[in-house]
Amino acid sequence: MGKTDITTPTLGAKRLPEMDAARGLIMILMAVDHTMELVAHIGFSEFWAAPVPDYGSLLAFFTRFVTHTCAPGFSMLMGAGMVFFAHSRRAAGWSEGRIIRQYWIRAFVLVAVMLTVELFVWAQAFPQRPSGATPFFLIFGVLYSLAGSMALGSLVLRAPRAVLALLAIALAVTTQLLLPVSLSWKEAAGVINLPMMFSFVPFGKQIPPLNIFVFYPVMPWLVFTLFGMVLAGFLQSDREKTEKMLPLVGAALVAGFVLLRLWGGFGNIHPVEGKGIIAFLAVNKYPPSIAYALLFGGVNLLILSFFSRAGEFWWKPENPVQVFGKCPFFFYVLHLYLFMITGKVLGLFMESVGYPVAFTCWAVGLFVLYWPCRAFVKYKHGTKPGSIVRLF
Repeated sequence: MGKTDITTPTLGAKRLPEMDAARGLIMILMAVDHTMELVAHIGFSEFWAAPVPDYGSLLAFFTRFVTHTCAPGFSMLMGAGMVFFAHSRRAAGWSEGRIIRQYWIRAFVLVAVMLTVELFVWAQAFPQRPSGATPFFLIFGVLYSLAGSMALGSLVLRAPRAVLALLAIALAVTTQLLLPVSLSWKEAAGVINLPMMFSFVPFGKQIPPLNIFVFYPVMPWLVFTLFGMVLAGFLQSDREKTEKMLPLVGAALVAGFVLLRLWGGFGNIHPVEGKGIIAFLAVNKYPPSIAYALLFGGVNLLILSFFSRAGEFWWKPENPVQVFGKCPFFFYVLHLYLFMITGKVLGLFMESVGYPVAFTCWAVGLFVLYWPCRAFVKYKHGTKPGSIVRLF
């Protein structure tokens, strides 16, 4: 069978189907985590200042573990997409200032949605407040890190690949060095100020009448965005060679993770404690340790490599991974409300929701989400390049 246009996209095309497919898979995995939180009220936090969570079972651990792929994947693919977007807009006559301005507008939209539309969901899903907490919670999650990475990344779009890679490595190392891991939570509160909290170190502070918690400071996640920009640069210069190297580089990063965990020193935040697969794979996410970055950076490259070789089935426009991958922001907002409402309704009839019911809700939810997302992608495709609809 001869190759068609859909199986041989060029870098001059509007989108790379393998990146849309990888992004779509990430959205599907992310929905697993949020279904567990919003429907089953099961959640874990791999936080630098707390012990490794007690997952309780292999099912609970691996349900959480596979979703660690998402945040690095979002950031990396966003970085690559930024480079391709800038390239296409320059070809259309956009100035560098207009390109940067477009990214800053997108970043402000992300933060605005996070502080309103998204915050409402988490407030409804988890209305309880810790003892002594101020009444108003501001949670800075993944949309904040994506917004910050987008805004800062737009300023270095023209930087050489080597500079971007060195900057990413410097940020990853700096993050590990800044963590006051030897201090208690109360002692750390006296060391970590607001600029540090929003830039490098996940933490929470009460500033009456607000209770602010930053789960995703910008700089640790900017690391993945910068490496995504590096990846895009290699794809632009020699796509065929780069795609051949993807599985090798991905496997090398995973091997680096294994070596780092066996060593157990700097870069782990939480070294291996105990025996077994959970102890070895339980890495720190808030912020991403170097071990975490190696493992899930490698996994995301392997996913991208798979879709670059997978062929026409995964690249068809109606395939769910393509549909979800082409409207990630729209999917993100919609899935939060769908699963929040699902959790509220089930709560009227069930005292607790376990994994079987939660996974069923996830699968049914994806089916429900597919149709509005497909309609939105078609509508979005017909809008002008500068349309506000394209921000979603």
